[in-house]
Amino acid sequence: MNFSLNQNLEAKVKDKKTGDIKKIKILESLTSSTGYNFLADELQLSNISTTGFTSLFNKVNLNFNATQSAYGRDTSGVVINEYLIQQGNGLLRLVRANGAVGTTLNGGNDKKVPWNAKIDYTMNLGRNWNSQLNLNWDLHCWEFSFNWIPIGVRKSFALKINIKSPLLKDIKLEARGSDGQLLF
Repeated sequence: MNFSLNQNLEAKVKDKKTGDIKKIKILESLTSSTGYNFLADELQLSNISTTGFTSLFNKVNLNFNATQSAYGRDTSGVVINEYLIQQGNGLLRLVRANGAVGTTLNGGNDKKVPWNAKIDYTMNLGRNWNSQLNLNWDLHCWEFSFNWIPIGVRKSFALKINIKSPLLKDIKLEARGSDGQLLF
């Protein structure tokens, strides 16, 4: 079963000069949708998707969307068949979001060279549980690197210090570890 709700938000404003009442659009479109799979054994509720659009001052276009989940995660970041509210972590968890702002500028109509310019800005936000830290330093004649994956099934670290010279490339210190084991 799929569910979708589409709405808009308008306001009535009185013109100070003429006294006429006109409608102005605040949100031209705001849509939320989700689904529920009765036949699935787990994770029956789909992610909740929300999208919106509006035009500010009839010049600037604003688009946004977000995806949220009602399910929690275990310690390794895997989505589990338990609602966030059961875990005491609120109702929804943000999975990803993005927004875009854009406008078009026109000019030069009264001159011999007309011009158009389009300006857009986009921002993306996402939460990934595959977090990884990589450090690399070039110390002129030495190299240092450290890689760490703190969570997930690939939880591990690696450390390496070595001489950059091809003649001495076998002189190095390496250490790796995972699951509490340290290897040299």
